[in-house]
Amino acid sequence: MLLKTKGVVFHNIKYADKKIISKIYTRDHGMQSYMVNVGSSAKSKIKPALLLPLNQLEMEVFSKENKDLGRISEARCFYQYSGLGTDLQKSSIGAFLNEVLYRSIVEEESNPNLFDFIVHTLQWLDVTHEPVSNFHLYFMAELSKHLGFYPQNNYSAGEHTFDMVEGSFISYTPSHPNFLDKQQAKDFSGLFYLTLQNLNDFKVSKEQRIYLLNNLIRYYKLHVAGLKEIKSLAVLQATFN
Repeated sequence: MLLKTKGVVFHNIKYADKKIISKIYTRDHGMQSYMVNVGSSAKSKIKPALLLPLNQLEMEVFSKENKDLGRISEARCFYQYSGLGTDLQKSSIGAFLNEVLYRSIVEEESNPNLFDFIVHTLQWLDVTHEPVSNFHLYFMAELSKHLGFYPQNNYSAGEHTFDMVEGSFISYTPSHPNFLDKQQAKDFSGLFYLTLQNLNDFKVSKEQRIYLLNNLIRYYKLHVAGLKEIKSLAVLQATFN
């Protein structure tokens, strides 16, 4: 069956000399794996550069029932990045978020709201002239909503301990070690008030930003089955240091 859809490239694996298997998150069919014939000649329909991670594509794909792999027959970028490919901070954020997305999203079902969130926020990152040092914090906090473990943001003077397992602020110390207390919990709560419009009103030090990001990753690991170490985290932190 020939289908048309949009997708965001997450990951590629070389399969043969001129073939790759590309993991692409699609608007209509969730996460999919496609076999792609690539080449650099003028006759090649799909060049390798088209399938760079985070590229936003319009595609025609062949899909068969009971087959793990579809096949892309035609593809083109419906959005061309500019800043994301040339700005060091933006590109390091992009690489980090690409890895988070690839390791966190597994569903083979349509989730247009999640797809649109990914597409629109990456486009915002690409063109903004504002500082972007808090962007990845906002993105991961908002992504947790689409993945189903957005916390109950009920921090108060009474509920001042964040239970990472339950995803809510509580008034007592839980029996497990996965919690934040006092100032840590207050700062963590602030992440879930972030929007693209108020990113730079969130004033934290470099050390606080690292700590908050590490705790976001820790929170993800508790709620995303099999989430491994994020290898690009070290590059991201080195860039901002």
